Amino acid sequence: MNTFNDGGLSDWSAGAFSTVPASVHVAAPNGGEALRRGGVYFIQWDDNLLEGIAITLYKAGVPVKTITTNAPSTVSYQWQPGVDLVPGSDYTLRISSATNAALFDVSDLPFSIVDAPIINASSIVRLVDGRLRFDVTAPGATTLRVLGSTNLAAWQTLQTLSLTNGVGQFTDSSPATLPARYYRLSTP
Repeated sequence: MNTFNDGGLSDWSAGAFSTVPASVHVAAPNGGEALRRGGVYFIQWDDNLLEGIAITLYKAGVPVKTITTNAPSTVSYQWQPGVDLVPGSDYTLRISSATNAALFDVSDLPFSIVDAPIINASSIVRLVDGRLRFDVTAPGATTLRVLGSTNLAAWQTLQTLSLTNGVGQFTDSSPATLPARYYRLSTP
């Protein structure tokens, strides 16, 4: 094989080469992630395409939003899940060639789109033994980490809660004699 460009005609190649079929592969979110509505994230993929790509968001296998129809094939695309999306744990992405829809990949597993987690203030109860209990809500999330601190500088994970329909209950088993206790909630 030889090539021709503005520099002229090249010599014939002496080595062997082979071609590979066009491909695209979703890298992130590719399953298990929790993206907060209003947050900024990067959709990532691997490809060997010359043309642009199209990205479509699916919920429970049904297309719900076209994110882009012809983004440059730069292997990442900045995206902000809008507040118009319903929180849920059954979202996937389809990334395809902008010129050949049959060339695509889909997230391996579903990911979540969630709201920022909150502590339900009306549920806070001091139990008889001094422990503190409260309800948490994180629409769309299936798990939630509760972190604690006594000084707002050093944080430790107190518990990872399994949520049912985005709701769970946390009981702090730390001594009631702590001078102060601060809580932070985090979705995975």
